[in-house]
Amino acid sequence: MGRGTSVTVAVDTSALIAIIGAEPDAAAFVDIFGSSPAALISTATLLEAHCVASRSSGSVNASEFQMLIDRLELTVVPFDLAQLEVARLAYSRYGRGSRHRADLN
Repeated sequence: MGRGTSVTVAVDTSALIAIIGAEPDAAAFVDIFGSSPAALISTATLLEAHCVASRSSGSVNASEFQMLIDRLELTVVPFDLAQLEVARLAYSRYGRGSRHRADLN
């Protein structure tokens, strides 16, 4: 990002799990979220990330998970019906079975 560039970052589950699990990319994610004026996460993603983190071998409880969200200064955004429609469209275009090379789950 260049000087004076303002970027909004949408945080996904894999990034949070990388941070929780101290994976090689963890520090880079923390830096990106910290340097972004707007690091956003949806309530749907928060739920998904909490479910994944709670079933991992070094499971994280709800208060530890919330402390991470607070420390990263993420802005939590409600997941509404308009976003649901966008997510459905994205999944139909890029999700598993769509024949797109991304083959996202």
